[in-house]
Amino acid sequence: MSMLRVALSRSRSACFRRRSTSIRIRFRRIPPPPLPATPVQANCKPRRCTVATPARASGLQRRSSPTYCYADPLSNVGWPFENRAESPDPAHSRQRNPTGPIVGPGAVLLSRSTSCNVQHVAPPRSPFQPRCGWRRSPDSPARRRRAFRTGRSTCWPDRVGSLSRATAFRRAPTRQVWSIVSDGTQAPSTTTPALPTAEATPTAPPPQAPAVDQPTSRFDRSLVEGPLLPGVWRLAWPTMLHNVIGGLQGIVDHAMVGNYVGYQGNAAIGVSWQIFLVVVVFIASLFTGMSVLVARFAGAGDADRVNRAVYQAFLTSMILSVGILAPVGWFLSPALLEVVNATPEVQVHALPYLRIMFLFSSGMLFFFMLGAALRSAGDARTPMRIGIVVTILNLVLNVILIGGFGPIPALGTTGAAMGTVIAMWGAGIYSLVALRRDIWVVSFARGMSLKPDFEMIRSLFRFGLPAGVQGVAMNVGGVFLLGFIGSLALSAQAQAAYTVGYTQLFSLVTWTTVGLMSAAATLAGQNLGAKNPERAEKAVHLAARIAVGIALVVGILFILAPDSLLAIFGMNDPVTIDLAVELLGYLSVSAIFIAVALTYTGGLQGSGDTKSPLYISIISQVLLPIGMCFFFQQTGTLEASEIWLAILLGHVTRCLLSVAKFRQGRWRDIVVE
Repeated sequence: MSMLRVALSRSRSACFRRRSTSIRIRFRRIPPPPLPATPVQANCKPRRCTVATPARASGLQRRSSPTYCYADPLSNVGWPFENRAESPDPAHSRQRNPTGPIVGPGAVLLSRSTSCNVQHVAPPRSPFQPRCGWRRSPDSPARRRRAFRTGRSTCWPDRVGSLSRATAFRRAPTRQVWSIVSDGTQAPSTTTPALPTAEATPTAPPPQAPAVDQPTSRFDRSLVEGPLLPGVWRLAWPTMLHNVIGGLQGIVDHAMVGNYVGYQGNAAIGVSWQIFLVVVVFIASLFTGMSVLVARFAGAGDADRVNRAVYQAFLTSMILSVGILAPVGWFLSPALLEVVNATPEVQVHALPYLRIMFLFSSGMLFFFMLGAALRSAGDARTPMRIGIVVTILNLVLNVILIGGFGPIPALGTTGAAMGTVIAMWGAGIYSLVALRRDIWVVSFARGMSLKPDFEMIRSLFRFGLPAGVQGVAMNVGGVFLLGFIGSLALSAQAQAAYTVGYTQLFSLVTWTTVGLMSAAATLAGQNLGAKNPERAEKAVHLAARIAVGIALVVGILFILAPDSLLAIFGMNDPVTIDLAVELLGYLSVSAIFIAVALTYTGGLQGSGDTKSPLYISIISQVLLPIGMCFFFQQTGTLEASEIWLAILLGHVTRCLLSVAKFRQGRWRDIVVE
């Protein structure tokens, strides 16, 4: 019996020990030390200085006077003191004197300056001492998990020093403090510092501030420093791959629609996309203005203004797309199809496709906005990864919806539209969550203002509106070309040849060149933000040379294997094949000129000169080709070959004017605010 009591006693003791060790976090309140004497602050008014840095530690903007500023990581305010010996002791956990200054632990002395002097400060020690294990930095990926153990473990507090739970580390103020640790700039001590005693001298002079480097930027600084070729290629190849994969998805869509519906389905998708782009490009022009602002702010290392520019573009585009584009596009779709002279058999398939695209355009616009924002900030790989997932999802949905699968009937062009919008909306929802969690180079961080910033919106329209008018003008030119094609005797066959040859196959050039165009715009904007215009010019020239090489390869492919390329789309009509082969011959030459034109257009737009590409596009893409087609139509000799020739001459003109405008160099003096 005594042995049984001993066993039960040991069992209860072990159980109690297990239960006690299961309590992971305990808190104990450590009373703060007594307040120090009020420092003397003669002729010195405290002033808040807003600075966007990973740590968000601010100094004081002050005239040249014998004052010293202390950066307080808890309050994000720098306070001046006339004499170092009269300043409060920064070793105290948190002090507030009657006149208002707050100095927290880890405060460091900033040098005297007339401008805002920003330095990293060490994370403060919390008055709450939870017994915690490892902690993950919320501002870094999962691979950056670190364990900070000092005896029973010391956890770092948030900015206001009121940590109550372990999950409080995920709050936005904490994220700013932890960014110092996760960036490797300054790590916490591996020993628990002793708390100041009540006998601590309140007027003891603070220690000398250690020499610290400039704040580590969250943006890729190799874009404004070091060799150019790796920077151009690092920005260009993810966009190229994304565009190629997305374009291949469009080719698969056309191939499936062509096999299930016929050439009328291909013509319906081509006509619908042309109309949709004309209408939606005005709203998407905000993204060009956003890209100009983001690239310039990222080059200057201003993360706060980068995030505000992205959010304001998102807010404005969502309001316009949901409130205006969706309802207006739904009701005007039949009239728009009549404008482009779509035949009745084409309208049957184009109307449901176009209405679905208009109704759910907001998801697509958000997807486009995110890609533009990340690329302008220097991250081209994240949009590529998201785009690949969207493409795969879209392909799977198209296989199910276009041709039918099991109980799901074949929906034809309607299924193609549904697959596109479902995939885009899925990517948009995921991206919005990621932006709120602050895991990318741009974010909608908690704590940022969600109200409209009309000054920022005005800047978005200032730089974006010319690009929007340019896009509208170019697409209006395309619509007029479709109208001239629809007036031909073989209109349906010519529209199918134009859709496959120009809209799809010629995209092999534009897919890759748009990647280089985006790289040129980003490098031009960021290097201008970093006050290095010579490097910006060299980057644009280098991107143009790479684009010419790619265009030559694609042009040779158009000449050597046109029939094989057209066979992918299920073209079996001899008249349509002849028209498409003739078009590819013209486009093989046009590819070189449009590649150069797009690259220099990116350089101009990235620097903030969005008006010059507008004027160039109106001349080369509207007045010249439409004027030629109108002349041939009035003389009664308009044929498909004249329309193909007008496209070629328009691209040549755009190339020459873009290069000449960029070489003038006036883009160097554009100010972005």
